[in-house]
Amino acid sequence: MAHCVAERDGVYRIDGRVGLFGARPQVLPDVVMPLPGSPAPTSSFGWIRDSSITPSSGDIYLVEFVAENKFRIWGYVDCYGRAFVTDRPLFAPPARDPDILFSRPWDGKSPSDFGTLVMPNSKFKRDQEVRGTVQLRDKRGVRQVACFSLKNGRYSLFDSWCDFGSHSDNLTYHEALARCFFAFTFRPLLGGARVPARGLGEIMESLDSETPFEDLLGALHDIRSAALDPAMQPPSLALLLASWLYDANAMGVLAGAQSDGLNVPSLRFVRAQRYSDTYFLGRGEGGDGIPEATIWAIESAINRFVLIARKLEKNSSAGCCDAPDQDISEIDVCGAIDTQLFEAVAAQAPCAAHPADENAAAPNKAGEWDVRRSIGESVERFQLPVRFVVEYRVDVRCGKVAFEMVVPPAQLMPQRVYSSQMGSWVDQSDAERGRMALRYAEHVGMMLAAAAFHAGCAIDEVVVCARELEAAGEVEPEGSKMAGESHGNGTGVDTGFGTSFGGEDGEFDAEGDEFDGGSVIVEPEDGSVVVEPGDNGSGSADADGRDAHTLYQVKFTRSICEGARFQEGLEGDPESLFAECGARFGVDAVDFSLDDAVDAEAKRIRGELPEVGSLAFGPREAKAFGAESLRDLRIHSDAQLRHAGERLADAIARATSTTEAIRLAQTEQNAADDPRIFAACTRLMTDLLEGNVDAHDQNALVSCFMGEDPYLNALGQARAVAQADPHRAASILREAIRQAEESKRFADNSEAVHRMFDTYASRIIYNRERQGSAPWRSGLAFPHPDEGKRVELLPSSLAMCYLESVRLLEESFSHAEEAVRFGLRCIQVAPTYTPAYRQTARAYMLMGDVSTSSRTLRRCLEIATQPDEIALAYYQLAYVEWKAGKTALGVACYMKSMMTAPIYLAQCTIEMHRLMAETGQGPIDREEVDAILAGEGVPIAPLDSLLDALDDAMRTAIDDNIFQVGQPLLALRLFYRPDDALVNVHKSLNAPLPPQALD
Repeated sequence: MAHCVAERDGVYRIDGRVGLFGARPQVLPDVVMPLPGSPAPTSSFGWIRDSSITPSSGDIYLVEFVAENKFRIWGYVDCYGRAFVTDRPLFAPPARDPDILFSRPWDGKSPSDFGTLVMPNSKFKRDQEVRGTVQLRDKRGVRQVACFSLKNGRYSLFDSWCDFGSHSDNLTYHEALARCFFAFTFRPLLGGARVPARGLGEIMESLDSETPFEDLLGALHDIRSAALDPAMQPPSLALLLASWLYDANAMGVLAGAQSDGLNVPSLRFVRAQRYSDTYFLGRGEGGDGIPEATIWAIESAINRFVLIARKLEKNSSAGCCDAPDQDISEIDVCGAIDTQLFEAVAAQAPCAAHPADENAAAPNKAGEWDVRRSIGESVERFQLPVRFVVEYRVDVRCGKVAFEMVVPPAQLMPQRVYSSQMGSWVDQSDAERGRMALRYAEHVGMMLAAAAFHAGCAIDEVVVCARELEAAGEVEPEGSKMAGESHGNGTGVDTGFGTSFGGEDGEFDAEGDEFDGGSVIVEPEDGSVVVEPGDNGSGSADADGRDAHTLYQVKFTRSICEGARFQEGLEGDPESLFAECGARFGVDAVDFSLDDAVDAEAKRIRGELPEVGSLAFGPREAKAFGAESLRDLRIHSDAQLRHAGERLADAIARATSTTEAIRLAQTEQNAADDPRIFAACTRLMTDLLEGNVDAHDQNALVSCFMGEDPYLNALGQARAVAQADPHRAASILREAIRQAEESKRFADNSEAVHRMFDTYASRIIYNRERQGSAPWRSGLAFPHPDEGKRVELLPSSLAMCYLESVRLLEESFSHAEEAVRFGLRCIQVAPTYTPAYRQTARAYMLMGDVSTSSRTLRRCLEIATQPDEIALAYYQLAYVEWKAGKTALGVACYMKSMMTAPIYLAQCTIEMHRLMAETGQGPIDREEVDAILAGEGVPIAPLDSLLDALDDAMRTAIDDNIFQVGQPLLALRLFYRPDDALVNVHKSLNAPLPPQALD
């Protein structure tokens, strides 16, 4: 009987019989491959099986044979598919998770216990195959690093970054476990490459992590290390990703995500999961130093990788592993798919011959909203190897759509493409990349045209103008080595794609990267990259195309796009189609203006409505707006006056004499049916006659025409002295209010009421409540019989006088009742103005009327839409309910305020902790907040029913060309219900994009 005797330095010696009835050593050839740049190991590796030193007779030790009959223990394998790291004999199986585990099969049909799963067993029929996964546990967690199959008592290993070569098939149970242990656990401890999860899973996970830049850099380090290690064979697609990112000069940006610094983020990384499910790399506040072309190139590398990976997955066989004889990342398959991404991009084009509304009845045909939304959704669904940026304008009445897009230049086309004829990757010349870029831009233009014609039957003509992104600086690297490393003596690993991963020490040197955008640092809280502008003079391209030069301009008609030639152009080279359509290229197309593509009358209407005009509404508009005509949507009390003044000023500025200017004003006065316009013309003519106004200064003319606002003047005077003498400030406002009320100009009567609205949303909320069609209405706290009366607009400056008076008077106990009276008057004249409710609620609270203060704030929340106003209302309500003894509700309101607008986090946290300390109230889970509020009858603002009603109004406004109403309502929707397609719609309305829509 043999025994193992311990010697020095963890070495054991076999003392006794070796062979059939003693210790049985087994040497495995090539089980530990040499490390890169190192000689082959002098020791041999394998296992020893000896029942006298193992807990069970079927167990083995994985060992290094250092001399004859001498060995060092590195691991232990039991008969349940488990391997453990150990350096000494064990008297019982380890009571911990294994370092290597042969896991259960993926189909769930084979025996579930590990013994019958991984050991040849009589339960298995001949030629029955069982498959499973090899799991590795190390300091970075648990991951699947390979697959195995068991058939007729023999194992095969496959789908791994490790290259087992000729030792991957026909393995015994112990040999399979031993080779996995030495490859996945032991060799990395010696300095070999870390073994990533099988396939591309880790790279995919890095893109969706909370720190994508840092994790992607880690994945690239793994790819590089594996490419340099002769024992590893990384997936071809992983090598492609590294090559493309190197071509994009991306390594400096990614390396910056691991450096230190305290700066604003320069990049945002977003997954557009709802539509295309691709990735968007956007410029952050501190990203001015990164060329736009570099951002596009990095994004392109990532999206090409993702799209190819998904195509491979779709084509692969079902199950968690691929067949042993399949290479899921075979280079020719990847190359063919990548070529398809560019050359067959137009296959995604919607069908122009079958509009979405072709079967709809006439009243339900697509209007402005449906067409814009359909185009926006189509644009977002495109899965592109390289992005383009597009804006569009629509005029359904005239049947026109115009697109202006910025497309990638030749520098962003692939430097290398796969040639199926040559069976290898070949370099593209500059001319070839230029032709590829033009073909790509033409296909994208055709896709947009198809999207427009598909959006609605009314569209008959589409104009597309393409401009190339300025490739600021070189996108390509200068050398043939991977960015950030030295090739030393010139040796390196050729990836087969034209890029080498070299280096002698295997280290990734971010400092040596060739990125020229500037120095890269990181904001430590979120890992966002920040780039300080460099001094290389390359600048950055403007993403909106203002610095881009024109590539082409072309006009498509519906008849052309529904024909066979258009389809042929989508599937192949569109050159002849563009020639047929009379496309103009280069400098011949520079006269294009996106807004000029829209009918002039449509532009005028969209700019004036609803403040100018009195068009009566139909049933749809009456329901959506709660209004009978355009007049019922206005919010600016002086809009008509200003419009008349601007029109008259334009005419007077062209007059050749004062006499002619006065005659023009007289003509305007004679045609006026508004007494304010009549008085304004008199005032202007007087000043023109006396020489008090320059007839050629249009701004001065408009100011004179408008006259002074006494309430605005009073507000300015009061605010100027408020801090030093609040009593005098209150007196100034009190006098202005007295004069306004004594004039009876804004007094309500049996026929008309005077109201102020700060937004179109607040006007529509008032209209719907006044009409009795508001689904959110639970009864007005301060009712006023407005139904059936004409609504005149109150100057906002007068409403502000009431509000400011409340603020000045509420702190004085002797003026508390007066403050409440002014607050109620402000609510009366501005019934959907939330600051009026908050200020009045505060006045009630200071009087000690907690109940009325709470009701006032709840009414405020019922109609509030803006996040800051909602957060402030919850903040006030929290204190009110606290003092009312409802401590749990108070905590819930504080938390809701913080959740709505994080800017109030600090103040809410301080007061909430004080509440809990004074009352003993415990904390509340975030998930319970809404339930507590609803249980106490507190509105969950903004109310879903209110947002739904405003959405309906927004769609109706856009269909009716009332863009001044539709734009802000769409911006509000984008804040609470983000939608990338509707961001495109908002831009198509020619309005500034709300910042929150990008978050």
